[in-house]
Amino acid sequence: STPKPSSAASDVYKRQGFIYSVTEQDHLPVEMIFYNRGVFLTSENEKTIEDLKNLEKRGVRIYSCGLCLDHYGKKDDLAVGEITNMYKIVEAMRSNHAIYPC
Repeated sequence: STPKPSSAASDVYKRQGFIYSVTEQDHLPVEMIFYNRGVFLTSENEKTIEDLKNLEKRGVRIYSCGLCLDHYGKKDDLAVGEITNMYKIVEAMRSNHAIYPC
């Protein structure tokens, strides 16, 4: 039997698929926010970085949590979007309709 991907690898594939699916939509989000381990998608995952740059060119604002980037040692590796803070993230989630991938 073929080995199943690890849970972490499976999560990465789901997130890649989610972001790619967003690129294919007619109605794009105003912004996308990445925090916790999600900052790896804006700092080291080449596939998602490419898709996110595409979305950014189409007017979607991309934000990554600065504290999270610091925690994982990824601040210097941020490849797309801007750094924000948890205050802005919480405010954005509270004020806007938000979609969260599972």
